[in-house]
Amino acid sequence: MHLSHLHAQSHLCAPLRRPGQGTVGMEILKQVPDAEHLDATFGTVGGGELVAGICEYVKRIANPRTCDIGAETFDGDAMARSLDKGKRITLAEVCNSGH
Repeated sequence: MHLSHLHAQSHLCAPLRRPGQGTVGMEILKQVPDAEHLDATFGTVGGGELVAGICEYVKRIANPRTCDIGAETFDGDAMARSLDKGKRITLAEVCNSGH
């Protein structure tokens, strides 16, 4: 995280990280016998880079029509809030709210 601060980048949004995270998509496709007909991928959304890397790889290599579905925890819903507000929303912390 120290280097990301020196270069004024968020540790979650390093631009060179996504291609590496896309290797998870490669591993998924290795396990799908008919990848060009893959309907959807599901991934957790934290900072967004992991799910973005997976989606980018799958859409480029297998099927550009694959639906990408991101899931968040109830109290870690920064992506949903960001989409709702039309701008990036960050959370000060994620805690167990008892739900």
